[in-house]
Amino acid sequence: MTTLTVDEHGCLNPGLCPNCLLHAAFTHVVSNFIWPTRVVPTEMTGRPLEQNSLWVLENIHKCLHCSKTVTMHRTRRWTAECGWETESMRQVWPEATPRQLGDDVPELIRELFTEASKAENTGAMRLAGVGYRAVVEEICKQQGATKHNLYDRIQELKNGGLPQSTVDALHEARIVGNESIHYALEFSAEEIADIAALIAEVCLVLYVQPAERARMAAQRQAKVSARKAAQP
Repeated sequence: MTTLTVDEHGCLNPGLCPNCLLHAAFTHVVSNFIWPTRVVPTEMTGRPLEQNSLWVLENIHKCLHCSKTVTMHRTRRWTAECGWETESMRQVWPEATPRQLGDDVPELIRELFTEASKAENTGAMRLAGVGYRAVVEEICKQQGATKHNLYDRIQELKNGGLPQSTVDALHEARIVGNESIHYALEFSAEEIADIAALIAEVCLVLYVQPAERARMAAQRQAKVSARKAAQP
């Protein structure tokens, strides 16, 4: 699953369509305010609004590959000082499914990753940031790191031969989690999605690729053994 995002104009950015599961572009179909009352956006011009009032805008977009629609809800706040500002956005239909890691990844890492993704889907980006940091904690534990803090544990893996690009990805997730929990810094949906993608790449390098190579090696060895056994 890849989190869909919108640009500054409310248009859906290219991404993984939840209908056809292909990377595609989207076109805007229609938008309407649906809470606290239903209003067509053009009718908001000149409409007196209460200071600090909260509205929910429903955006419907169409995938240019499969022509099916995606419905997003954007929570927007209006103030006289700043005008309209988007506070949150979530995909309501088709429902966003949580990210998942492959079966070759240790079970607890998979579970923590999916839990963080569920927070990401609800727009709780601070909670997602903390959750993805927890994934990094468990990766370090599974890899045998024993230092006191997470920074040192990641460096311990580097000293053990972990590629620099993998080390950098782990530190990125660590920093986002630290900033989220200690300073209540909120990262954008795109930034959190990037952290999730970095962790998925780390798991690919550490778990998926080695397991795939081991299976292929075993398959080749089985063929060689079968050939030898078949000889008189």
